Amino acid sequence: MASHLYIFRITINSKKRLSINIEEPTGSRQFSVDFGYNDELVNRITQFQLKARQKHPVDLSSDDIRELGEHLFEAIFDKQLQAEFEHLYKKVLADDDLLRIELDIDEEYLPQVAAFPWEFMRPPKGTALLLSASPHLILSRRPRLHIAAPRLQLEKDDKIRILLVVSYPGSRADAELGAVVYQPILDALNEMADAGNSSIELIFTDNAQPKELDHLLKAHKPHVFHFIGHGRLHQVEQTGEERGQLALAPEDDLFGEAQWVDADYFSRLFSENHPAPSLVLLQACEGARLSESRAFASVTSRIVQQNIPAVVGMQYVVSNDTAVGFIETFYRELAQDAPLDVAVQAARHAITMRDYRDEARDFATPVLFMRLPDGRLFQRKQLAIQARRRRAAVDNSKELRRALTRLNFRDHRYKFGDIYGKTNKMGAFLISGPEFSGHQWLRNLLLKEEFKDELGDGGDIHPLHIDIGTAVYTQRIDDLWDYFAFLLTGEHQFGVSQKDIATLLLDRWRAGHTVIVLDNACKRGATYPKDVMQQFWQPLIQTLQSILKAENKPAPNHWFLLFLLDTQGQLGEWQNDGLDRADPANPIVLPNLSSHFPQGELEAWWQHGHTRLALAPALNIPQFDTLEKLRQFVWQRSDNGKVIPLFDLVCRVCQVDWKEIEGS
Repeated sequence: MASHLYIFRITINSKKRLSINIEEPTGSRQFSVDFGYNDELVNRITQFQLKARQKHPVDLSSDDIRELGEHLFEAIFDKQLQAEFEHLYKKVLADDDLLRIELDIDEEYLPQVAAFPWEFMRPPKGTALLLSASPHLILSRRPRLHIAAPRLQLEKDDKIRILLVVSYPGSRADAELGAVVYQPILDALNEMADAGNSSIELIFTDNAQPKELDHLLKAHKPHVFHFIGHGRLHQVEQTGEERGQLALAPEDDLFGEAQWVDADYFSRLFSENHPAPSLVLLQACEGARLSESRAFASVTSRIVQQNIPAVVGMQYVVSNDTAVGFIETFYRELAQDAPLDVAVQAARHAITMRDYRDEARDFATPVLFMRLPDGRLFQRKQLAIQARRRRAAVDNSKELRRALTRLNFRDHRYKFGDIYGKTNKMGAFLISGPEFSGHQWLRNLLLKEEFKDELGDGGDIHPLHIDIGTAVYTQRIDDLWDYFAFLLTGEHQFGVSQKDIATLLLDRWRAGHTVIVLDNACKRGATYPKDVMQQFWQPLIQTLQSILKAENKPAPNHWFLLFLLDTQGQLGEWQNDGLDRADPANPIVLPNLSSHFPQGELEAWWQHGHTRLALAPALNIPQFDTLEKLRQFVWQRSDNGKVIPLFDLVCRVCQVDWKEIEGS
């Protein structure tokens, strides 16, 4: 196993720019580059998919596969970025380490881009390097609003329980859909489960009725839900959207009609059975039709958004022979405690080592979506204990700060990723919510070192904070300009030109990340935030851009961000649908703050490793000898998850000064 992990994260949320975040053992760096999205690429992919999604794509040549992979690669990797990638890859090879390539694509905003078969990517010049199948590389996709999922804790001798579901749709649908041929896959899994010292336990059913699935999930609590069956694309009447559905068995008898369910059904099925499977594997049967592979790809991308840690789906129909080759390697690696993404990559590589190597579409068929920061789906408890001991020397207050930061406003932190594709690293965010929902915590977070995790280590943070509700010089927008002149020069000056103020801000921007926080934005009236955007932010952006253009210099390699915080809940009514999010002059409205944490969100945070480590000192108190007792105490005493009391209570039981954590 590699000793180090290098990460090459590609964030795509604009058709013009994309963000690159490179993480190495020695540090990280972040920058943006042009995205090579164009009509020619779209047309090429469309023609390729028409061939690739056939059952037996005889018209799909090895040249088609190679050329598509090169075009996809060059859409992301310009010459400079390709040099970065090659340099990093050489370091990985020299040290026998791993390079994880993570694709983070905004599926809601760019569904067509998210549907591209990125797993075919390969560098040009005839190289045999495949990003999704070569050793020392790992390619996976991150779901939107990526929230890390807790690992499943296993005892030393626990087996990985796999529920293999074969969905026979019934005789009435048989003539239309075809039989579900699954025996070779079942035989392969039975052989693995029956082997001596096997770490796999197999539960099998060919009765995929909803009631039966619910019973099996409750009775066996499987770690993996492996589905083989038929799918279809169903058009939603209200929106016209084509949504993938899978066929379950009829409830009455074999002559009933298939029951078609979508990703929402599986979400409900899993959420009602705790603990839910940690991994879902969706596989179209060998006899599937053209549209069925698209249906499975659709369900795969949606189901991972339903609070499932990881989903592996097949974006094309493959033969049982190929499927057996994949699952044998995949489950063997997983049973040996390999990270999930490593297991998928190894299984893709195994497919390429067959007779036709990378000349067929099969190696790029498995698609992995996961919410696991290091790819580890399971963790043996003895390993977790060892890891905790290694970290025991970490200062409790720092660890608690880290844990609380992970919980607090995490949707907002992930939404900050929407700015990654912006030109000149500029953007404005509007954050709204009622009083006592934790604005002070969020404001202080934006002004302190924790926010460097979002910005990267490219420089110091130079914050500018103005409390609109109390500041004297902010009643009118002209006063706001004057107040900025005061903050930047330290002298009371009136009538300073906007260009001079912009020049001062540009100097600050060149020196480091510049974060402007305007607090209590609606206390000057409901229209004040719009006035700030139209009469302050947009003119400021235009002036900064014109100065850079006149100087013929590139924008600084730091972030320039504006945050408007509203404590009266009025910014939530801001209508910004249809605005170009790639334009830094347009604001991004983040989800409303809440005075309470949803119990499910708090439960997920409670299970996280950083949280458990931070709360460990509290377990020395007799009344909190278990985490469950501590959880119940905090939940009840914080008024069922009220933000500020919750933070205060956690700090008190951990014997850490809340003011030290919360103060600016």
